[in-house]
Amino acid sequence: FFYSTLTGELELMGTDTRRQTNLDGFLRLPYEEQQMVSKYKKMINT
Repeated sequence: FFYSTLTGELELMGTDTRRQTNLDGFLRLPYEEQQMVSKYKKMINT
């Protein structure tokens, strides 16, 4: 947000969307653990 002292208005200047995944952590697991965990994985599309 930005408050303009010239116009006396509060303005929205922009937004930021951040998405976090655990893919990196999953890929660092040993293969056997990846296979075990992949039974329980869930995909969420937004």
